Amino acid sequence: MPKYERLTRANMVALQEGDFIFEHGIKYTRLKGDGRFAVNIMVDGQRIQRAIGKESEGVTRTQAEEFIAQARTHAREQRLSLPKGRKLAIGFSEAADEYLARLRSSDGKNIAKKEQHLRNHLKPFFGSMPLANINEMEIGRFKATRKATGAAIGTINRELATLSHMMNCGLDWGWINTKPRKIGLMKGESNRLVALNPTECANLLKAASLLDPQLYLFCRMGLSTGMRHMEILSTRIEHLHLAERRIFIWKAKTGAEYQQIPGGLAEYLRWYLKNHCYEGQEWLFQSKFGTKVGYRTSIDDAFRTACKNAGLSEEITPHVMRHTVGTILTNEGKPAKQVMEYMRHKTHEMYLRYSHVTDETRKATADLLEATIQQAVLRGSA
Repeated sequence: MPKYERLTRANMVALQEGDFIFEHGIKYTRLKGDGRFAVNIMVDGQRIQRAIGKESEGVTRTQAEEFIAQARTHAREQRLSLPKGRKLAIGFSEAADEYLARLRSSDGKNIAKKEQHLRNHLKPFFGSMPLANINEMEIGRFKATRKATGAAIGTINRELATLSHMMNCGLDWGWINTKPRKIGLMKGESNRLVALNPTECANLLKAASLLDPQLYLFCRMGLSTGMRHMEILSTRIEHLHLAERRIFIWKAKTGAEYQQIPGGLAEYLRWYLKNHCYEGQEWLFQSKFGTKVGYRTSIDDAFRTACKNAGLSEEITPHVMRHTVGTILTNEGKPAKQVMEYMRHKTHEMYLRYSHVTDETRKATADLLEATIQQAVLRGSA
């Protein structure tokens, strides 16, 4: 126990209202007819500030000392339980930089977006906090802080997804030795699917065509088939069955299966194979720079540029093309079974996500209702 020279009982009693004494991380403030203890210490590079309580509540200096001792014991336990080879708990900012470096060296997905989330919001908030200290309470504070700045729930959820992936990678890489709690996403407006209207689709395709033939083909396939991002990029040329107008998806989320394609896309693919592919090429989206798998594993940067050039929101991601196909088919009144088969949905609940009613549909419904009632009124007055 440290020796106290200033924070003694006699000195605390002698304080005037509003005055305080700070020694060995403990702060005592004289209140009107009372006194308050608080703690402000550094433990393993992390500042801990806590209000311990008032004298009228039975709090004493001893309890403040015990709090400090427990905090330091907890820090020692964390060090002792670190993964093999580590002497200090890795801080969030250091871990974030290493996380991005490893993703870049292993063809990670959506690196640009993850880097943006970390640089702009996650690193400024968590700073040097040890990964092991990021718990449900700290994540709740992050959510509240971002929401207070006016960030959309969908935006916050994408940042949380980056955090979740980084924490799980940290477990695999030995930065932490226990699996972090599941990072729950926020509920609300993020549940609403984002979909492009026909004009926005046309603008995106035009912008893509001016940037890169591969990007245009990627967008053309996404908006014609509703295939998922990686299903498109991992297409083998041998899996294109253009005479039957279908594509074999060997890496589908729900298992290998076929996707039917429109006649116009089949014709474009014949032209593309002739003009942009070489003899013996294995992948439709063959990597230009070389990847472990051979095909292009990310097209996000180019897609984001096309969206910007097309005047679309920066929140648009490649998966929005799949949402768009499902929404268009549903709003066109196609039977649920037909939509589910084309989108390759396994449950009716997934189909229901696309069955939201647009404002134009509501207006048309209102007009139909009014016309029906007016006809009834006219018949009654005849």
